[in-house]
Amino acid sequence: MTKEQIDILLDKYVNNTLSAKEEIQFNEILDNIPELKRDLKIRQDIAQSMNYLGNKELKNLLDKIHLEEFGNEQVDLTPKSKNWIIYLIGGIILLGILGVFLLNTNTQSAESQSPENLYAEYFEPFVPSSQTRGENAEKILETFYEAYQDKNYAKALNVIKPILNEQENQVLLLASISAIQSDNHNLAQKLLDQILDSKDYYFTDHANWYKALSFLKQEKNKEAKDLLEELSQDSDADHHLEAKKLMEKI
Repeated sequence: MTKEQIDILLDKYVNNTLSAKEEIQFNEILDNIPELKRDLKIRQDIAQSMNYLGNKELKNLLDKIHLEEFGNEQVDLTPKSKNWIIYLIGGIILLGILGVFLLNTNTQSAESQSPENLYAEYFEPFVPSSQTRGENAEKILETFYEAYQDKNYAKALNVIKPILNEQENQVLLLASISAIQSDNHNLAQKLLDQILDSKDYYFTDHANWYKALSFLKQEKNKEAKDLLEELSQDSDADHHLEAKKLMEKI
């Protein structure tokens, strides 16, 4: 059997198109030529990469290289046969494929780092403590919490607005987040500053984090960075790790 014929069987095996008769024939050849198993493994890896990247031109190049190397010569059926050149070429090409894949991935990643995308990636609503929702909670607060937890931020903001001046910092924080999500950044900044002015240790870091996200959503990157830097430098701060990662992407 010629090398070209074996090459065809290798391709059919990789593409799962061997007939029952060809599969028996192919298994016998693998038993007689153990070196082909390494060639087969390389082809499977390359085929998988090409399928992932959709690189038809590369497949044509591989076919051309193989034909130029083997032609229609008879295969040496002894274990001494060494196709190291093809293995080397295959390995180099596989590395090239991976390089192209990583380059495309990095390019797509860079293209996705707009303030809007970063905001969407890092925004998570603050989860309120259940302690503030006792059985005697006013109906308006219950409606507010329900709307917030349903992520109906516009409704939550409209419900709580009339009684904002009477609320504690947790409600102010949730209201500010609802305002950010509703693009009412002036109100959000006002509420967050009110929390910061109270110097409430529990809510200070949260207020700075969402204030930074508000700036980011408005594409005010410098203002966002200033707040993120403060959080990233304090290892004990809430949102410390998120701030460090986000800083690197702005």
